[in-house]
Amino acid sequence: MNERSPPRRPATFRLDDPGVVVTEADETARLGRGTIQITPEHDPATLPVPIEAVLPARRGLPWGALFWSGLAGLTLLGVGLGVVHLIEDLFARSESLGFVGLAFAFVTALALAVVIGRERRMDWRASRRSRNCISAQPQSLPATTARRAASSCRTS
Repeated sequence: MNERSPPRRPATFRLDDPGVVVTEADETARLGRGTIQITPEHDPATLPVPIEAVLPARRGLPWGALFWSGLAGLTLLGVGLGVVHLIEDLFARSESLGFVGLAFAFVTALALAVVIGRERRMDWRASRRSRNCISAQPQSLPATTARRAASSCRTS
């Protein structure tokens, strides 16, 4: 069986040391004991880059988008007219029922506005947080600000 030598401990060295040898990746020369072999990495600018296929530009009208927009508009108008007719019918039957229906319609509209407002606020906060994570450069920020930006990036 082969006996392996214990793994070498990490060490620091100077690049201008005569024991440091810079070799190419395809060289297999055997170096003497005590010399340090450094193989430089390839320059990323010279590596081949895959070219993304350009999708052809779409021509004509987006008929699917027009269909769904029209259907959504008609549905919204239909629901709105239905609510208006319901409230008118409630007022025709009894004034108190009309006011109750009007109050329910108002509460529904208010709840919808609050839900939409919360969603927009959360989207705004998320975009602000991602913008801060992208633009936070530790070299240009004070230490406390950089730590705060880094911690807010990790928690999202």
